[in-house]
Amino acid sequence: MKYIGFLFLLYLVAPGSTALNLSEGQTKDQDCSSYICESVRMILEHMVVMDERIKKLEDFSSQFKNFKNEFSYLKEIQNSANENLKINLIRLENRTTEVASDNAKFKEVVNRLQNDLKLQRESLKTQEEKYIKGLETLEKNLTTKEVNKTAEINKLSKRLDGLDTQIESQNKKTIAQEKELSEKMNKNIGLQKLEELTTKQLEMEKSMQKINETLKNVAYKKIGSKGYLIQETERRSWNDSRAFCMDLGGHLVSPQSQSELDALGKELKMDSHLYWMGVHDFSKEGEFVLDKTGQKAKFLKWRQNPDNYNNEDCVEFAYSGNQWGMNDNACSTRLNFVCERQLV
Repeated sequence: MKYIGFLFLLYLVAPGSTALNLSEGQTKDQDCSSYICESVRMILEHMVVMDERIKKLEDFSSQFKNFKNEFSYLKEIQNSANENLKINLIRLENRTTEVASDNAKFKEVVNRLQNDLKLQRESLKTQEEKYIKGLETLEKNLTTKEVNKTAEINKLSKRLDGLDTQIESQNKKTIAQEKELSEKMNKNIGLQKLEELTTKQLEMEKSMQKINETLKNVAYKKIGSKGYLIQETERRSWNDSRAFCMDLGGHLVSPQSQSELDALGKELKMDSHLYWMGVHDFSKEGEFVLDKTGQKAKFLKWRQNPDNYNNEDCVEFAYSGNQWGMNDNACSTRLNFVCERQLV
């Protein structure tokens, strides 16, 4: 616009110059001046158009910058949540390693006790075998020295009785130790710790689910009583748009009234933008249902009657004739779209 003043002065000066030349009888200069004035007028009109286009580009640039800032903020939140999850997973792995180490130590203690019991039994068995051999030797000697050895045999019998009592007592202790060891093994302290860790892991997963729900709510803009995510920077097919919304915990928009559609329309672009919505007639031609529930759509505001041209089974909406209206379109067509979600 800085050259407009200069061109306007040129426009004013040109006629005067023409009059001077006419007074001097120079008809050729008059034609040249008229051509210059017409050129200046055309340049001015072109510059006005260019100025309007520059303003529109500045508005678009500002909107894109705002969206980029919002996306960076969401990405920072997601990265922070991922870092926290990694830290918690590392802690869980460390704790699992500790529990595994405790279990290994517990198994070592159990094996040691079992080995001790085995050695005690072997020792008792060896002593019993020695006493049996002694008795057999005494019985052989009694054939020749029966009278003299009767007293000695009685003493040996008493010792054997005492040994039997000792062996019985030792067996009771061994059985008690085995019972105690069995009870400790049944309690399985290591498994209890693993169960506690599993519980903590479930709590962490629930916390992450809450964080994801919070992130999803941040992505949606509240309009009326619902949340909407307006995608105007890229175009997708109907199925891809549907999958995108589902990944963010929502579904393709399905306005239930004219007021709801108008309220949403205030946030959308009106210059020939088409937006996918969650309505289709896949099952029966001409019977349009809501993708979210599978029930027949109660609110349909057509801007032109659906004609199923080229197998058009999906519904989009746009601004036309000073109002928002719907139309059927081929599901493979790449359009902008709007996701809808009930905010928590």
